Amino acid sequence: QLNFMVDLEFLMSNYKAGRADGKPLLVMYGQMEGDTKDFSSVTCVKVNLPFIYGTHHTKMMIFEYRDGLRVVVHTANLVPDDWYEKTQGFWVSPIFPLLENGKSGLLDGESPTRFKRDLVEYLLSYKAPDLVRWTHIIMKYDFSSCNVVFVGSTPGYHTGEDKDRWGHMKVRRAIRQHATSWKSSLPIIAQCSSIAFLSGTCCISK
Repeated sequence: QLNFMVDLEFLMSNYKAGRADGKPLLVMYGQMEGDTKDFSSVTCVKVNLPFIYGTHHTKMMIFEYRDGLRVVVHTANLVPDDWYEKTQGFWVSPIFPLLENGKSGLLDGESPTRFKRDLVEYLLSYKAPDLVRWTHIIMKYDFSSCNVVFVGSTPGYHTGEDKDRWGHMKVRRAIRQHATSWKSSLPIIAQCSSIAFLSGTCCISK
């Protein structure tokens, strides 16, 4: 679970309802309520935020099952108000199967939209050992059925080649890359969790 605001009691009550509260769970968070000592199967890691601007607003779930892997990208913090009082959106991937013959590579089972590489690159950008372990898990799976583009936004300032890897600049690059395969009438839906700070002279984006 990667999220900005996490209410641990609320999150684990849902895992308990699904009879999955004993499964190992990694939570990468920006802000948290709750005591991690109450849940022995949970590892909670606060995201390192080196700058006041450019924070961690990711809302994503990665599930590993016996027969595959699934990615969910959504818009809600893991707090009751966001789930019970507000309208939210989410994208649920198909279940990606294991690669055949024990393969485990970044290019093996890649999708036409390079979803697998972009997801792994995004997780590695956090420089967190727990997420590095998840990149090795992801590389074992076949993402060839995925037909969407992954657009991440990672904490920090990005210049040079890096500026086109994240956020709205990545959206622009993706449109250019796939212009020939996407029909002109195909809608492009974008969601941004925060515009951050506006003034008369500038906008500093999170």
